[in-house]
Amino acid sequence: MRFIHLTFKNLFFRIFAMHCKKVLLILVPLFLIGKPCLSSWIWTPEIGKWVNPKNYVRDTPEEQFNLGYKLYQEEDHKKAIDAFNKLIKYFPKSKYAPDAQFYVGQAYERLGNYYQAFKSYQKIIDTYPYTVRVDEVISLEYKIGNLYFVRSNKERNFLEKVSFLDDNARAIEIFRKVVDNSPYGEYAALAQFKLGLLYRRVNDFSNSEESFKNVITNYPASELVDDAVLQLAQVASEKEHKIDYSQEGTEVAIKRLEELSTMGEMPEEGEEVLEKLKGRKAESIFNTAKFYEKQKLYSSAIIYYEEVAEKYSHSSWAVEAIEKITELKRR
Repeated sequence: MRFIHLTFKNLFFRIFAMHCKKVLLILVPLFLIGKPCLSSWIWTPEIGKWVNPKNYVRDTPEEQFNLGYKLYQEEDHKKAIDAFNKLIKYFPKSKYAPDAQFYVGQAYERLGNYYQAFKSYQKIIDTYPYTVRVDEVISLEYKIGNLYFVRSNKERNFLEKVSFLDDNARAIEIFRKVVDNSPYGEYAALAQFKLGLLYRRVNDFSNSEESFKNVITNYPASELVDDAVLQLAQVASEKEHKIDYSQEGTEVAIKRLEELSTMGEMPEEGEEVLEKLKGRKAESIFNTAKFYEKQKLYSSAIIYYEEVAEKYSHSSWAVEAIEKITELKRR
């Protein structure tokens, strides 16, 4: 009987061990796999739940905003952006949504991602135009645009350098939005003037001319008007040689510079620019006269030659125009 008892005992432990082995074979992999999963969950005493912070959204927009703002104050800006973006996604009509969008922009600024900050600020204008932060947002957008306007390549971070981001293009995009967002706001004239400078910088003379004309036309009381006139004159002079040249900008610039000269308020270098501009204008009219002369439309040619001789008598083209008039009248 003792032998049977021992055999039964041994058999029992052997069966038990086999079952334990199977259980371990199941539990150990589950433990190894589940460990990183379990580690991402934390106990939250406030709500008495296990939560995954990566995906968890607070029950109210106020709680979610407070979480984002706490992270922002702690300078954990990436997590703050994530928290604020969750508020915007899940509570888009909440009164906290515009402020959450604002602090997304602020956080991106703190991270040095200025273009993404601008895009975040612009979302406030596009999505929440009623917010009291509109003027503040436009001011921040202008400052970011100005950063791209003035900074040198040395000030770019590594990613900006290797990705060949164009600061001029960024500045143009941002300044245009500043003007569009508030056409007669505090920064509109400044942004419009700098658009003219930027377009001139990239040799886009048509848009440069248009920008300076807008400063003169839309903001006549601005201190930038005289500078815009001078810039307009220089741009018109630079684009004179182009086939698609429009004389309207040149005429506006000449007229305004002559007015300033009469009032004794000519900007520095204005006289030199004015004379150069008049010379280019005289050349353009002279070439028009030559065109009619080649077509044997002598009467029309004489009209244009006379305009050169009378209006631009101090230019070198006036002498040639007088000679042409004398020659054509003998025919």
